[in-house]
Amino acid sequence: MKLALLSASFRGGGAERVQITLAGEFARLGHEVHFVAFEDDGPLRGEVPAGVELTVLGVPRVSRGIMPLARFLRKTDPDVVIAAMVHVGAAALAAQMLSRWKGKVIVRADGSRRYHGRKAGGSGSPVLDWLQRILLPGAHALVGVSSTIAREYEEDLGLKNCLVIHNPVSARSGVSVPVKHPFFESGDPVAIAIGRLTKQKGFDFLIEVFGGLVEKPDLKLIILGDGDQRQELESLISELGLDGSVSLPGFVTDPFPFLRRSSVFALSSESEPFGLTLVEALSTGIPVVSTDTEGPRDILNDERLGYMVPFGEHKRFGDCILKALEMPGEYRLVRIDRAAEYAPGRIAQEYLRLIGN
Repeated sequence: MKLALLSASFRGGGAERVQITLAGEFARLGHEVHFVAFEDDGPLRGEVPAGVELTVLGVPRVSRGIMPLARFLRKTDPDVVIAAMVHVGAAALAAQMLSRWKGKVIVRADGSRRYHGRKAGGSGSPVLDWLQRILLPGAHALVGVSSTIAREYEEDLGLKNCLVIHNPVSARSGVSVPVKHPFFESGDPVAIAIGRLTKQKGFDFLIEVFGGLVEKPDLKLIILGDGDQRQELESLISELGLDGSVSLPGFVTDPFPFLRRSSVFALSSESEPFGLTLVEALSTGIPVVSTDTEGPRDILNDERLGYMVPFGEHKRFGDCILKALEMPGEYRLVRIDRAAEYAPGRIAQEYLRLIGN
């Protein structure tokens, strides 16, 4: 089978990482795989697996790539297109109509339309809503990466083609790779968080929580990632007097060496449609504390797996971090077994079954 996986870019977000993981797994299973990116930017460009045909449309935004994508579909004629993010899926469906290509389009909903609508001051863009109502029913399926995300599209747009397939996560590396950071050399406990430095990820909330943990003055915090909120977060760290306790090392392609040396993982997002980093943390067996959002509700479906706290409850979140530090080895194997349920091989087979239906 010939599959094309569409991504807006090669940026270091979860949607792009999932496409790269799926591309590698489909290729491993013997399929012809094409990875198509609209924009030619981001640190993950070099992560596209060997054996996957790479096509870069070279446009500044997805909306400018509909005609180039239509030409790609006519020329390559894949059996299936899997699009990461709804606006990319809408572009694929528009390109399908223009090219008269007869294959299947699967649209993966990687974000919460209700969260982004609230942030925009309402229900979101009326034009975008209209386009989604027109185009998305034509997809073979709209795949929500968590049950909450699938339900939002089903209820808000009246779609009948929604279902849930969780994201693939692989603990493929980091077992023997050394990582150097002064926090690990100090012997103090280290909390770790991973994600783009944006408002949605709630790192300002996490830093404020951390500043209030007077019961554990030796606890350190590492936040891996980069983004437009870096300067604001650095100012907050200085303002709270945490310069020697909180570190922002930047984006890393392989977080596992950091995770394996950390004492607890914290996910602090206002909205987290799935939670790749949460599953990565579980795969190492370390305790986790998460805000109670869309994806974590599916993942942490057993109280032994980790603590969930509503976003904004600083003291309760901090208390859960302290509890997690007191029992680092408890339920370790339960967490590892849960993470194994998101192995790329399992998730790829779910997509193949969907394609065959």
